[in-house]
Formats: sequence, structure tokens, C-alpha cells
Amino acid sequence: MARLFRYQVDEAGLIDGILAYVTEPSAAVRNALPIVRELREGPNMLLPWDLVESMVLDGVDQREFVADWVHYAVGSLD
Repeated sequence: MARLFRYQVDEAGLIDGILAYVTEPSAAVRNALPIVRELREGPNMLLPWDLVESMVLDGVDQREFVADWVHYAVGSLD
């Protein structure tokens, strides 16, 4: 059966936004970033917010790690 829904994702923009979030040392600044609102108001099945927060706790600071995760999540929508 053909897909009934298709999502368009700016993968590069999403990677940049998440990387900015996970590398921001100040929680107040981090929580005011546009990516926070976008992910919380958007389709929750795409990127679970608790996994994004786990990246902060794990100390993710390399674009490649964020890119791999986003590519996997976005790729699963096809």
C-alpha cells in the first residue's frame, strides 16, 4: 500500500538546531532556542524529546553524532 502521509524535513537545519541545543552550556539559553519550540510543537514521533535531552547529558558535541541520529530518524519516515 502506498504511503498516505509524507513528511518534509530540512535535515541540515534540524541537525544544526539540535547541535546548537546539545552544545549550549546554559540551560536558560538552551531552552529558549527555536528548535525547542519546533520539536515540542511538531510531530512528536519524529524525534523523541527525551533522546535530545539525553544527548545533553551524554555530552554530545560532534555534528557527526547528531547527523547520524537525525538521518536515521528521518530515514525511517520513508
